Amino acid sequence: MKRSIASFLALVGALAWVSGASAFSGGIATTSFPVPALGCNFCHGGGSAPAATLACLDCAGGLPIVEPLSTHAFKLTVFEVGLQDTAGLNASSELGTLAIGGAFAAGTTTIPGTGGRLEITHTSPKPAAGGLTEFSFLWTAPAADTIATLVAWGNAVNGTGSTAGDAATRATLDVTVGVNV
Repeated sequence: MKRSIASFLALVGALAWVSGASAFSGGIATTSFPVPALGCNFCHGGGSAPAATLACLDCAGGLPIVEPLSTHAFKLTVFEVGLQDTAGLNASSELGTLAIGGAFAAGTTTIPGTGGRLEITHTSPKPAAGGLTEFSFLWTAPAADTIATLVAWGNAVNGTGSTAGDAATRATLDVTVGVNV
């Protein structure tokens, strides 16, 4: 009985936190995702989920195959959804090192995330141009041959400053590091 009461109180507290939450207009780390699988959608909702793509900008032939310790530019594209005409992002990876950079890096910064690793996020919601919002960042591959997964959340928002009327999509990209994988 005590356990069920404690569980109930925890649920009520979580719901109160969500209902009173405001948007992270200055960026967010994965450490702020109470349910990692939901990412931004744990707090943001009521909008339409955008299409989002994650691609390597300077990988040979566009294929995500890189040399150990090499640095490459990646781009997250979030496609505008009606009134959700601005966007935010969070990009993370358990392997390698993320940094600010690339042609679409304006309005991005690094932030400590899960495990103390640097992640990429927005400094403020970025307006769409031509129906899409583009963010870029740099990623340096680890020293050992492996497959690393880059994870990026693209959150299409309506710019009201609240979490209502927004929705996010998770994009992933597996990057092959080296040839002995």
